[in-house]
Amino acid sequence: MITHLPRFLLAKYIPDLSRMEPRNIGVILWVRGKVACRFLETPGFLNEDSSYERWCEFWKHETSGSSIQPRRGTPIPIEDPRCLDALMSTQDGNFQLFDSGELIETVRLRDISRAVNSLFDELVAVQQPRSKKEHAITFAKECDQLMTDSGLRSFQGFRAKYDLTGSVYGITKHMQFHYGIDDSAVGSPLALFQRVNIDHDSSVHDAALKIHSAVSEEKRVPKNRCIAMIQSGQIARSSNGAADNNKLLQSLCLVVDIDDAVSARQQLAETISSLGVNLETESEQDVDS
Repeated sequence: MITHLPRFLLAKYIPDLSRMEPRNIGVILWVRGKVACRFLETPGFLNEDSSYERWCEFWKHETSGSSIQPRRGTPIPIEDPRCLDALMSTQDGNFQLFDSGELIETVRLRDISRAVNSLFDELVAVQQPRSKKEHAITFAKECDQLMTDSGLRSFQGFRAKYDLTGSVYGITKHMQFHYGIDDSAVGSPLALFQRVNIDHDSSVHDAALKIHSAVSEEKRVPKNRCIAMIQSGQIARSSNGAADNNKLLQSLCLVVDIDDAVSARQQLAETISSLGVNLETESEQDVDS
């Protein structure tokens, strides 16, 4: 029995055919004689960019005509949902199409682009993880923005890359925090801030040593003014002890979750209040001078 429910294929890239570890790269949706496609822009995990582009162009070309020619047999009209079977019969090598079933809900022809975008966002885009470098860059930008939004960056003594020399379990070490607010009168920090990737033990251990030195050994700042900035979403995604790392940091300093922007800004506002410095007065003095 031929169905006329919306039907779709997932395009996948299989780098090693013997291991069969496919990655979703696109969606092809058929709705009552009309086909819409969407594919990833050249993904970073591909080993053969030119082949990928050729396959994407081939699939788009085949689905834009009045029929699709299978590897064997007669062409299947685009009005017939079996045209997708014809398209699957042409695949070869590392780029393949998989029948992913039918959609129960009704899709109007005028909404086919919206429907294929929705499938793409759900099944393809969200499955492409960011690289460690991309994540680090994004995390740093979000923390930079938080420093600006909270007003901390407006302090005269605010510094990015705040250098300290101090004792770490009895050994004198040079340390650098991502941000700090300096008390110029005494040359000592009023507050210190460190970005911490709680999914990576090395990032947590490095931060923990710095924070322990600044708060407990050297007593440069109180616990509530030494702040570790984290992303709590990593706890849910991680199986590598992110929750335990978060607890470790909480025992050493104030932890601010930038994934909760409202709470993060409130916590930093309390930090500003605890400094006992009038932010507006400092800014006005800076302008007058």
